[in-house]
Amino acid sequence: MNKRLSNIAVSVLLAAIFFGVAGCKDPVITDSSLLTGDDELLLGTSDTISVNSYLLRENPIRSNGVGGGILGSSSDPVAGTSRGSFYANFRTTTNNINFGENLQLDSVVLAFRYRAKYGKFTQPVGISVYELSETINTNEYFTNSNFGVQVPPVGQLSSFVPSTTDSTRVYGLTYAPQMRIRLSNDFGNKLLLADTTKLANPSLFLNYMKGLYITTQTGTPGNGFVALDLYSGQTGILLYYRNSAKDSLVYNFPISSTGQTVNRFEHSFTGSLIDNFLNNNPSENDTIMPVLSAGGTKAKITFPSLDSLPKNIAVNKAEIILPLSKIYSQYDSIFTPPSKISLVRLDNSGTEVDDTGFANGNLETVTINGEIVKRYRINITLYLQKFLKGTFQNNALIIKNPDANGERFVLSNATDKNHKIALKIIYTKL
Repeated sequence: MNKRLSNIAVSVLLAAIFFGVAGCKDPVITDSSLLTGDDELLLGTSDTISVNSYLLRENPIRSNGVGGGILGSSSDPVAGTSRGSFYANFRTTTNNINFGENLQLDSVVLAFRYRAKYGKFTQPVGISVYELSETINTNEYFTNSNFGVQVPPVGQLSSFVPSTTDSTRVYGLTYAPQMRIRLSNDFGNKLLLADTTKLANPSLFLNYMKGLYITTQTGTPGNGFVALDLYSGQTGILLYYRNSAKDSLVYNFPISSTGQTVNRFEHSFTGSLIDNFLNNNPSENDTIMPVLSAGGTKAKITFPSLDSLPKNIAVNKAEIILPLSKIYSQYDSIFTPPSKISLVRLDNSGTEVDDTGFANGNLETVTINGEIVKRYRINITLYLQKFLKGTFQNNALIIKNPDANGERFVLSNATDKNHKIALKIIYTKL
């Protein structure tokens, strides 16, 4: 028997002895399928090492300085209703702007180049654009930040569905796919006929026109989100005008790279599956955990028997296996689960700490006994080593998507072992 197989045999024997002492009537390893081709020992599916799981409300996350403005909405029985909007400053590109004499506005258009789409976004939604009445300072802002706006809106778009693959023709020129919203003539004339002191430099202009708020209208629930490229050369407020000297003139007010962009998300879980689990008894395991990004929800997992493991072992490898729910897999075709997720630990005070270097939080698709299973696999070897040494005392981990992009995934901790959270560990007795 080679050394590797010898170590595994010792590991299996150690586990059997330990759990036998702990009062387990049946052998810990009763299913040969738990020993995989790479000689991994699966402990998390045994009754002895249990994995508790809880769905929690996520705190708002930082969302300023973003290069992608998230716009859209979703509404379904699993995750409730979510709405993505954003705020942005705009700027002048030259000092001391003079548009000329005898000015006449042709139109003013707000344009954004598409960056990406999440969800199907085949359900039309209404879009509204408001001028800000409040300055966005150079502070940190979060997904629940809110700024004052002037009413009524300066632009609206009904029945919006993004066309992210079709190019756009403007005055005979072809541009990459983009969203274009016609703004009011009153707003256009505010820019075109502004006193030259307001257009003397970008700072004075920002005091004059503090920015815009772009949002989906309530009452028009959709099924997707679109990310708009806020710093593209094709993004900005396009002012089309003429003067006494020339016709067909255009000036672009791009988004300020020295100003602020802030994504805002609103979540309502009333009557949804999330609402049911958030209202569970805190001691009751949640078997289904919809995890929403952008300050939505997160999952907490604990290992009540982890501190009962022998201390005189060397952890060779430890992984958490997080399966996606098969019950709600139909929503994966609408909202694709992210390719990577985030895992952090809780310290003794309950504060989230990202200091363990968790690796390989990737989505994988495997076939187990003829069933296709989607799951995340995350390496927690360093964490488990430090826990067993007493460096970490709290055995709770938090699963989340730290981005403000509208992504979501639904985890399962069911009784079915293929869809139950598992701790996989290879260790050697010292």
